[in-house]
Amino acid sequence: VPAGVHQVTRDLADGVGEEAVSAMVGVVTSAVMFVVLVACGIVARRDREAHARWLLLATLLVAWPAWFRWRHWFPSVPRPDIWFGVVIPDSWILIAMLRDRITRGGVHPVLGIAGSAIVLENWFEVLACDTQPWRDVAHAIYGWLHP
Repeated sequence: VPAGVHQVTRDLADGVGEEAVSAMVGVVTSAVMFVVLVACGIVARRDREAHARWLLLATLLVAWPAWFRWRHWFPSVPRPDIWFGVVIPDSWILIAMLRDRITRGGVHPVLGIAGSAIVLENWFEVLACDTQPWRDVAHAIYGWLHP
């Protein structure tokens, strides 16, 4: 979260504009989701299968910004927000679900419920990002974290 605040402050100083502030919502929601996933993994540490899947989802969640940065390397890709913000990062969750289906005969509930929730949240974030309500929330978060 402090790195996100620093990035927004830097981008605003560089003249990026409102788009810079919009990133704050994703920074905070990702941090909250990561903490929740790790906490669920800790609670489920005696259940090897659930524990591994909680931590896999937490790992995939923190890798999301790295995937999203690829949009800078491939500017010719149409809708890089969808390809690098949803399709590529979330494909790893779908691959884990497919692996479960093949090896277990069904998708583990952790992947089925929490994995699906992450995919839905990513789609919502990409589609809602930089709308006026999103910006209002982002400004409130940024103002609270960077007085």
